[in-house]
Amino acid sequence: SILLISCALTMLPAANIQSRIDNHTLHSVSAGFIFVFVTLPVMLLELLLYQLSVAKVFTQGSDSICCKGCAWLLACIKGSCFCVSLVIALVVGGASLGFLAIGKSDVQMWAALRPFWISRLQSWLAWFPIWFFMPYLGFLHYWRIERRKKAQAPHAAGVV
Repeated sequence: SILLISCALTMLPAANIQSRIDNHTLHSVSAGFIFVFVTLPVMLLELLLYQLSVAKVFTQGSDSICCKGCAWLLACIKGSCFCVSLVIALVVGGASLGFLAIGKSDVQMWAALRPFWISRLQSWLAWFPIWFFMPYLGFLHYWRIERRKKAQAPHAAGVV
């Protein structure tokens, strides 16, 4: 569902770029402009939704009343955010496609979707390095923690 939400929300700025720029200039819109004003905000929303979707793991397995309350609150916030985001994404995505389709031929429609495709490609290409090297959330951070635990485990348990 995060992919659907991010794709639909990418459509709005793509449609906005298309509406403000004529088709001839649309081909020269820079990838940097699209990254800053389309890709980056959508990636931040994806990060927020991802963190909400895995937040239950941090409160799971605790007998504390506080942790149980936090888990319930997180579940409510997660459900609310996903429902609201999905409804907004469907409305915005549908309206953006309708907006782009008005008075456009198929060829112009594909040209108008160029900022959308560039943004999606940038997001997918940026995903691996960001999630690999991101401090405290990335793969490398958790891999190092697991490696340290594994290296300390034989010493703590004694020689078998």
